[in-house]
Amino acid sequence: MRGKISGNNADSKHGQLEKRRQLILTGRLLPVFLILMWPFILQVLLQMMTGFADLWMVGQYGMHKDLGPDPLAAIGLARNGIMIVFSLAMGIGIGLSTLVAQYTGKGDHSRAVTVAIDTFWGIAIFSVVILVAGRLFLHDFIQIYNSSDAVNQYVYDYLIIFINAMPVFILSLVVFNLMQGTGDTLTPTIILAIMNIVNIVLNWVLIPGPAVGGLDPSTLGYSMGIQGAAIGTLIARSVGCILVFGLLFSGLYRIDIRKAERFLPSWIGILPVLRIGLPSAFAFVSRNLSVMVLNIIISYSVIHEKAHAVLNTGFQIEMIPFGPAMAMMQASAIIVGQSIGAGLKERAGKAADNAFMFALCVMILNAFFFWFWPHSLARIFTDDTEVIESLALYLRIIGIGDIFLAALIYAGAVRAAGDAISPMIINVLSIWVLRIPAAWALMNFTNLDYYGVWLTMGGSQVIQGIALFILFKTGRWKNIKLIDSEIISNDKK
Repeated sequence: MRGKISGNNADSKHGQLEKRRQLILTGRLLPVFLILMWPFILQVLLQMMTGFADLWMVGQYGMHKDLGPDPLAAIGLARNGIMIVFSLAMGIGIGLSTLVAQYTGKGDHSRAVTVAIDTFWGIAIFSVVILVAGRLFLHDFIQIYNSSDAVNQYVYDYLIIFINAMPVFILSLVVFNLMQGTGDTLTPTIILAIMNIVNIVLNWVLIPGPAVGGLDPSTLGYSMGIQGAAIGTLIARSVGCILVFGLLFSGLYRIDIRKAERFLPSWIGILPVLRIGLPSAFAFVSRNLSVMVLNIIISYSVIHEKAHAVLNTGFQIEMIPFGPAMAMMQASAIIVGQSIGAGLKERAGKAADNAFMFALCVMILNAFFFWFWPHSLARIFTDDTEVIESLALYLRIIGIGDIFLAALIYAGAVRAAGDAISPMIINVLSIWVLRIPAAWALMNFTNLDYYGVWLTMGGSQVIQGIALFILFKTGRWKNIKLIDSEIISNDKK
């Protein structure tokens, strides 16, 4: 039977936080899972919408100014570099969310806030390092793309703004994890929605975007192009940080950061965050680098540069099912983390299994559409016959592989338990030991051409999914002790 989870006396001062904690630890799993999941789905949709709007407005600006596709190409190249840095911050955010979830499940709310403070200090130092390195090596980094001088200048104009404001950008990626770790997924979603609205409006004014409803932003005289896109993003993220920290220091939110044990950093205190965050970050960076390598490999395809269009468009289409799947992973990770913090390991396992079944249904439905209507999906993005045929083949193969990647839910669950190394190893082996070498070999030594690359991508997904499933079912994650202190027991009366 479900019982009430005991907590310390400080819980009475955190009514909202304790109420959500009780819901996560004792409520029926399905309703709890759905409550936590839907804000994450909204976050994914908002991010996709803003990213699309940015690219579209920059592309329109290039056409209207007779600059051709150079600005659009530049923002894509610039974001490749940004994503490597942001991947590191995202990994640290996962580490923070994991620790906060476990301490919240245990009822030690002041310790959860103190871990966040240690993490923010670490992020501040990391940001300064990136800022200095970026200023020193930005020109050298841009040269690796071997692009025209015009494109290189656009890349520089975009990246220099990001580099100079790096603390804001990185902090904005991590700060939401504190709220999410406590089980609050709605407040970060509302703030993210505000950020995205500010971002789109500012980009529309500063790039500028096209006239809407008789309003022409070009008459305002800004016309900053790709720099306008970067500045709009900077201001939007600054607004988000101000809103989050305003809530945390207001005393009105479920977490009062003023009640932290201390405000000076403890570098020992951040080690558990890094234990989870760094392997997670490495996995994210690894994936971004692999996309770059795959683009190099398929440049030797019989359809040449069209293969790049297929691969990159295919990745974008894959985001449609992966968005909800990642939302399920984040929601289940909160339940897993808090349940483990409270000593409810069986509940943690059931939460992960339920999330896996949801993700599996989504991926099977996605594979159904990819298999039977791939040409229709491809025609949304292009009218080139060769690209459509190759993209249709890509979608059919990857759709099958994606079914097995529903097991990414288990990767999130194992990380939430405190083991980020094992999922990282599986990720690296599946990409760099299997996918990349096999894709290169089939591309160069067989007649399969790009078909072989798509096959290796789908095959590596199958193997990665099976490995993650086995990793979770071994149950070793139940023996991990990430936080020190006595575990709260469940009253089984």
